[in-house]
Amino acid sequence: MHQHNSQNVAILYFTRSAKAEGMNKAFTGRTVHQNTDVARLLIDHTQKQIEETGLPFFIIDETRQVGSSFGERFAHAFQQVFNKGFDSVIAVGNDTPQLRADHLLQAAKLLSNGSSQKVIGPAADGGTWLMGYHQKAFCCQIFKSLPWNSSSLLDTLLEQTSAEIQISLLEDILPDIDNSRTLVSFLKKKWPNEIISLLVWQLRSLLFNYISKFSEQHTFFPSLTVLPARLLRAPPLVS
Repeated sequence: MHQHNSQNVAILYFTRSAKAEGMNKAFTGRTVHQNTDVARLLIDHTQKQIEETGLPFFIIDETRQVGSSFGERFAHAFQQVFNKGFDSVIAVGNDTPQLRADHLLQAAKLLSNGSSQKVIGPAADGGTWLMGYHQKAFCCQIFKSLPWNSSSLLDTLLEQTSAEIQISLLEDILPDIDNSRTLVSFLKKKWPNEIISLLVWQLRSLLFNYISKFSEQHTFFPSLTVLPARLLRAPPLVS
């Protein structure tokens, strides 16, 4: 585990439980059980990266979220962590498997050394995969009214940042996984990173086991059938 000396920086893991994710996202096809198993792997993978930083973190899932809209729930979660006495909060979700502990530590450094009051990880779809705020730059009303789940989120964040607020964009532009199409895209790539390779190994093993149980795989895995069986089998681990 990394030992990090950033003062008053905490990580907010804003997520849903695996069961709730399985009920809301179709990673594999029709069954909640299969989608839940995929969600659990993604959730655990991200939590391991968070734990690797050595920074304090708080998991706020659907049982602790307050509000009628996504923006309200997210803003309330940020405020919950600020209320614990932290100067800066870095929020991530569970759907960006390329997130690394180094990304979180880089954001923490930018916030704690005063060079930035906002740090954003830009997503490939125009959204974000990381949002870090110093308390002085966080406005609950503005935050909850952002165009969440839209391709204009990143542009809006940049446009609404005043001149006296320093904002930093992390270099990596990362995609997320929230349906079978994006899951297939992730599985088709070769990843040199050992941690991501392990996740791919776990996902491929899980999906291959499911597919092998059903003779009519098109019924259950319409998108995954674009992958040959050899790609669903687990790849060798990087030694």
